[in-house]
Amino acid sequence: MNDPRTVLDAVVEAESTNVGGINCKKITVGRYAWLEMIDSPFIDMEKKFNVSNLVASLYICQLDTDELKKYSKKDVQKIEDDAMAWAETVDLDKIGPAVDFILDQFKTIMKIAPGTGSAEDGKKKLKDNAMTTA
Repeated sequence: MNDPRTVLDAVVEAESTNVGGINCKKITVGRYAWLEMIDSPFIDMEKKFNVSNLVASLYICQLDTDELKKYSKKDVQKIEDDAMAWAETVDLDKIGPAVDFILDQFKTIMKIAPGTGSAEDGKKKLKDNAMTTA
């Protein structure tokens, strides 16, 4: 019998797209949580991007699941340090298309996800979306 975790990892890893040379992974619940942990501007749309938070966010979005699992919540600084080392291998002109790809995923998520995390906001957003798409 296959290990369910291994099967899940294989499915998640199969869902990635090469964008300008950066292998962007699908935004999963786990990846979303990691972005939240590093206080990514992809999560808080009011937060301004700067080079360091952009690099750390892109780094998380391109890591394989096995690599991402090596970090724990206490490793935020290590993630940021590793992200800066990874960034030395990325051409500046590849960043824009990767950011656009990731933002498109978040726009899709935000169409149905509550903005503040409350159940009432989620219900209202779903109702509003149903009205605009009907």
